[in-house]
Amino acid sequence: RLPKLSTRGRERVCELLHDPVADVRAAACYAVEKFAIQEVLPSFTKLLRDESAEVQRAAISASMSLKPDFHKQDVSELLNSSEPEVVQRAFFSLKERGLLAQEGLLNLIESTPHGTIRYFAAHEIE
Repeated sequence: RLPKLSTRGRERVCELLHDPVADVRAAACYAVEKFAIQEVLPSFTKLLRDESAEVQRAAISASMSLKPDFHKQDVSELLNSSEPEVVQRAFFSLKERGLLAQEGLLNLIESTPHGTIRYFAAHEIE
């Protein structure tokens, strides 16, 4: 169990989501997830579109952990990313929460350039 984060600590984590260094933004996303800082979820729309794959992966984890329906569409769009690690994180985050539609799985099988994702999607089809 983690200690409670002070108000100033929560504010600082929120500020770090906009840091120019990608590793700092990614770490801030993980802190948001660990400390369940719900008030920053609207900022995650931008973070899910970040140029850094690490930031995108961290943002997927945090947003899907805290409020899956809030960014379901944004995370679903990342299934088309050119970064295989981002696609895999999006796929499993959606899968764990029962948010992968059969039609989406079929589209993924047909369109993804990532062989492992095609394999995972094929095994999810009922």
